[in-house]
Amino acid sequence: MKIPMQLLLDHVHNVKGHLSFPSDTPLNGWYQIQSWHPSWLHQSGILLFAPADEFPDSLEHHGLISVGEPSEALLAHNDILWFELPVDAEDLYLQLQQIILRFSRLDDELNQILHMHGSLQQLTEKAVSFFDNPIMIHDQNFYQLAAAGLTEQDHRWEYDATSDQYRVPYEIINDFKINSDYLDTMQTRKPSIFPAETFGYQILYLNLWYYGEYRGRILVDETRRSLLPSDAYLLENFTEIVKEYFRSSLYLRNMHNYQLARLLQAMLAGEPADQNILSTRLLYSGWTIQDDYFCACLFPQAADFYTHAMQYHCKQLSEKFPQSCVFEQENHIVVLMNASLSDCNVQQFQNEIAVYLRDGLMKAGISATGHGLNDFFYYHQQALMAYETGRQKQPTFWSYAFDQYRTDFILQHAMQTFPVRFLCRPELEILRAYDQAHSSMLEETLRCYLTNERALLHTAELMDIHRTTLLYRIRRIEELTGLQLDDEQTRFDLLLSFHLIFQ
Repeated sequence: MKIPMQLLLDHVHNVKGHLSFPSDTPLNGWYQIQSWHPSWLHQSGILLFAPADEFPDSLEHHGLISVGEPSEALLAHNDILWFELPVDAEDLYLQLQQIILRFSRLDDELNQILHMHGSLQQLTEKAVSFFDNPIMIHDQNFYQLAAAGLTEQDHRWEYDATSDQYRVPYEIINDFKINSDYLDTMQTRKPSIFPAETFGYQILYLNLWYYGEYRGRILVDETRRSLLPSDAYLLENFTEIVKEYFRSSLYLRNMHNYQLARLLQAMLAGEPADQNILSTRLLYSGWTIQDDYFCACLFPQAADFYTHAMQYHCKQLSEKFPQSCVFEQENHIVVLMNASLSDCNVQQFQNEIAVYLRDGLMKAGISATGHGLNDFFYYHQQALMAYETGRQKQPTFWSYAFDQYRTDFILQHAMQTFPVRFLCRPELEILRAYDQAHSSMLEETLRCYLTNERALLHTAELMDIHRTTLLYRIRRIEELTGLQLDDEQTRFDLLLSFHLIFQ
């Protein structure tokens, strides 16, 4: 972290100092202070410290800390922080070194939290030491992302049960909407001060911008000590760390997922997706419309809705399946998986989610894998159909894949239109009547023979009869019904009929 002269001036005690910059743009900040010596002139990032009369007037384009007022020549060509006499030069030098050490250490600790994948809350709690004032971070919807150092004077945040987050009270948000001064602050890109009229104290703030869009705001409340000019610099430095956190953490991905989820919800409602907007949202996650996808619908217990656990489940599933978009949809949770990027097919997904479903007492339906996101509506329908069909067939299972229940689903819908006897091959009625009259097993023999792909030995073993007996029964079936079992369509119709009968 580079230390600007303003920060040194703001935090030094018991001396009166002044800043002098020959241009409107001061030199960059400084890493350390060294006592004046010509050998330091070729080192960048170093402030030179000395009594005013020890600096040669020939110095130009350097950063100087002068004990006493420097010459006009020095002031004209250098950035200078100078202190009025009398002053103890040794004590002043020690103070300035301690200021640089303090803020450099704080910056190192912030970066260590960042690189160790710490939370935004941890970063905010550490940053309080920068400002000695409370800090809050909220998103574009006024939801609190982190807060530290709050006092009784600070305005209270309200708990929003729907999102399981704290947010600015609605009455304050409504006031903001009609406050022209506040609306103007939405466009700023530099640290600014919000006046004290609203809350009774000033607020230093900096808007968070990402990819040209407003993402939220960092606030420093003036409730413990007065704001200092250098606080604006410190806020800019902390904001860069926060932005890096967004870039390197799940937060930004979750934010993009939230925006993508809204598009997906609109698609489920039958609204056509704007291809440009959809492509842009997918781009944030490295996805494309033409990737392969499948969809899972998870159905939690009713208690999860009453205890607001749905948000928890969505967060846990997002972390468990990084290449996914997870959101609530009516009475269930939708997990859209990018099969092209996740290295996870439907079977692997079923295996990985099994324990989570069991522990949460949830069931899930899973679609087949399809190409392209424009068919998301149908992936979702397949997942719902798999869930409804599967839990009727195997109520003790935790998940149901559409590919495993495709035929069952088709047959169930056919049976909603016609009774089973009108969908089955009529020849089976002939065999059933013959079996009842002669206590034979021709219908079961035919089912076993076709189910086992007409393998004579295997079918005979399963029915515990001789191969000759099996051949006799097959000839008898063909004689009674006129069926041609060598015909592929006939065999398909018969197998379909057996599926209907045993639904």
